[in-house]
Amino acid sequence: MMSIPTMMNDVTDFTSKLVGFASINPPGDELEILQYLNGLLTEVGFETELVFFGERRGNLIARYGPQDDPICLSGHVDVVPLGLKDWSQSPFEPKVVDGKLYGRGTTDMKGGVAAMLIAASRLIANGEALKRGILVVITGGEETGCDGVQALMDRSDLKAGMLLIPEPSSNIPLVGHKGAFWIRLMASGKTAHGSMPEQGDNAAYKLVDAVSRLKAAQVPGGVHKVFGPTTMNLGRMNAGLNINSVPDQAWADLDFRTTPNTPHEELLHWVKSHVEDLDISIEIIVDLNPVYTNPDDHQVTRLLQRLHLEGVDHDPGTVMFFTDGALLKPLLGNCPFVVLGPGEPHLAHQTDEYCFVERLEQAVELYEQLLLDYCQDRQIS
Repeated sequence: MMSIPTMMNDVTDFTSKLVGFASINPPGDELEILQYLNGLLTEVGFETELVFFGERRGNLIARYGPQDDPICLSGHVDVVPLGLKDWSQSPFEPKVVDGKLYGRGTTDMKGGVAAMLIAASRLIANGEALKRGILVVITGGEETGCDGVQALMDRSDLKAGMLLIPEPSSNIPLVGHKGAFWIRLMASGKTAHGSMPEQGDNAAYKLVDAVSRLKAAQVPGGVHKVFGPTTMNLGRMNAGLNINSVPDQAWADLDFRTTPNTPHEELLHWVKSHVEDLDISIEIIVDLNPVYTNPDDHQVTRLLQRLHLEGVDHDPGTVMFFTDGALLKPLLGNCPFVVLGPGEPHLAHQTDEYCFVERLEQAVELYEQLLLDYCQDRQIS
């Protein structure tokens, strides 16, 4: 029998260790945490591979057991910046207060990563041969548009029969999420002295007109029966270098969260049709399709039955945020996809982010049972 590394005996301690790696993205630096996890998973018995996509940027792929139809466990280890507001707890020195583990990444999503790796390690430590194997894909760069998975899209050796991602869901199963279509509108003009604006061509005015037109229009697609409407948010704007000049350049970033009713090609055409007379150019920043698995899928039904037996009696839902599943699902062969994680969705990216210790412990137990069901093809009754 294999032994479990000491650090992986307690999910709170393991999560705290992972949170201690300040893998903030942007700028992005996952190297140290990936090297640490690589060492642990090698010790457990996984065959591992580090895949780099930039300086100190990377993914970790780990395999155990038969790989014809494995379950893929995938999570990202980059975290968003801390924000401008002061934290009441140290973000990278996790501390438990009133049953809550505080720290950047506890909820999104190092707690989920810790829980799933502990569960997988316990299954392997039992020493019983698996009928189906485990494929672990730990990614970097998720927070800025799934950059890590983008670097894996030409791989033909990554296939799975099911994909489980422990993004924050309060341990409630989710079977889909909206897509993300991020674009930058760029306006050009002619600079001039601010006291003589008639001699210039103000790029900012063009940009404001473009955004106003889009805001007043109806985003195409209507209301999807599962996801609701496609939404648009103006996330950032920038124009000019100084107050007393006419800006000759301006840009705005728009964040569309899309449903299957709104193909991204049609959405781009819709945007162009509203701004084409304003000399606006468009750059696509992120292009991720929505993801959905029918709850009646055989593997999802089995998972829901197991969760019911374990006391998690919730109908499967969907979420507005995107995950690496947008790219991993098609990469792995369009296998069934479920999000199930211990974090709290409303605390992701928040100041004083935390995860309930009780949910972390529950997640380990749930993942153990789900892995036994899938990897040993265990009957559920």
